[in-house]
Amino acid sequence: PIGKMWFRVLGFVISLDALALGLNAVCRGFRRLTMHPACWQDHDITIQEHHIRGATVRGEIGWGRAFGLLPALRCARTLRVAGFADAAFRARIMLPLRTACHVLSSRVILLETSFCDRFAGGNVDLPSPRRLSAARRPGRPKGGGILIGVGPIPPVQRKGCRGFGVLIEDLNPGERLDIGVTSLSPYEQFLVRASSTHRHVAFAEDLLSSWIIESSGLLVGSHAGLRIRDSRWNARLLNAGDRVDLVVTPNGCLELAVNGDA
Repeated sequence: PIGKMWFRVLGFVISLDALALGLNAVCRGFRRLTMHPACWQDHDITIQEHHIRGATVRGEIGWGRAFGLLPALRCARTLRVAGFADAAFRARIMLPLRTACHVLSSRVILLETSFCDRFAGGNVDLPSPRRLSAARRPGRPKGGGILIGVGPIPPVQRKGCRGFGVLIEDLNPGERLDIGVTSLSPYEQFLVRASSTHRHVAFAEDLLSSWIIESSGLLVGSHAGLRIRDSRWNARLLNAGDRVDLVVTPNGCLELAVNGDA
């Protein structure tokens, strides 16, 4: 009886801030408050896999507790979808989430692709809850600076192409920047495949099913014999304020551009 009583008491939480800190406090009105849009106003919200587990999806429509909360999130700043162990399920829920965000609010920004915080390198900081910016920790040894996106590379304006961009805010002299793509999600890389191969992943080229352009212009990857160098690319010449864009063409080519110049 005592255990049941405390279970009921601790089932109420006083605020979102308390939740974020892992604190349990008492407030009978918490459930009602979470359904009020002002409770989420200007917050950055992250949807984890366990938040939406059990949801039913049919085309553009989704049912479940997580979808029932979406109307209350219409005043949030961003709605970020984290990485899922079940990549196929994550892909299925994106369409109903896009539809809900379009119907409920033109204000909230749906972040389908961001940095994966669970499997980021040990020498990397992700200071923003939106997981769109990253910084290398000063004074750390080489390696351990891997960043992987939580979702597929988004389409770009060019027909059939996909791509992403990186804005350099600060780059120390001699710092290297390797950039590329992989066909495996972070969970497949570090939980499924790594456990069977006992790999230690320190650099991007250590990833499975990857194609990486190193700072020196050397194309490397997980495929045996893949070593191609293009002397036109030298990432050590990049400066703060430069934007690096990588595009994957329909025939599998990787194209790099700095500030729009290929």
